[in-house]
Amino acid sequence: MTKQQFEKVLSNPSYKELCEIYKAHGKDAKKAAFLAQVPDANPGSIHFNMVLKEVKDIFRIMNNNNAFTAESVQATPAQVIKIEQKDILPPVKSRPIIDHNPHVNRADLPEHLQKAFDENGKMESENKTMFAEMKIAKTNDERKRLLNTICENEETQSANWAAIDTWWEHKDDKPIEPEKKQEVSPADIASKIEAAKNYIRRYSDSKNAKQLEKVEREKKFLKDNGVKWTLKPKK
Repeated sequence: MTKQQFEKVLSNPSYKELCEIYKAHGKDAKKAAFLAQVPDANPGSIHFNMVLKEVKDIFRIMNNNNAFTAESVQATPAQVIKIEQKDILPPVKSRPIIDHNPHVNRADLPEHLQKAFDENGKMESENKTMFAEMKIAKTNDERKRLLNTICENEETQSANWAAIDTWWEHKDDKPIEPEKKQEVSPADIASKIEAAKNYIRRYSDSKNAKQLEKVEREKKFLKDNGVKWTLKPKK
């Protein structure tokens, strides 16, 4: 499925099309079974909201990993059978696998991302529990409450993974060095001091406001550089 086809479905989603995408790319058999309970669902319903959230996550992961094909490939009947028997897509890693990837350990993460990773693990466990509770819930209101909490957790998880992804992508970047201030030599300072004195001598009695302002700036420059100098009165 091309990126454009995926975006077309998301721009005007229908339950059947979303379920077809999840059937092809989703990884959670329990969620797939839950979605298969109804042949169709209206926007805003529990089933519709769940599959829409899952498909958006699948799109984000595939887009981040450049996993979309350039052209749509039509499957033959034999291929369809093969797809149903076995996952056609190889697992796509949208983030580093903490503690299992030889290049990354949880301890390598900054402290705030270690907390984000731990938070994601906790919410994953909570979501599994709430998903099980949805199956035995007796009212739609209870199922809706559980689903809303699951969706909120998944939004937080997505933000946490995005922060870890960004750190992983830029962890080896060289820090930007601050611009070095140009050092002024003693000779340059001495030259500026003499120039300031000359300006003050020439324009201290000026009637021009801008020249008088600069006179005051030159006096401040002398003071800031520890120069004790007083203009001698003109004879």
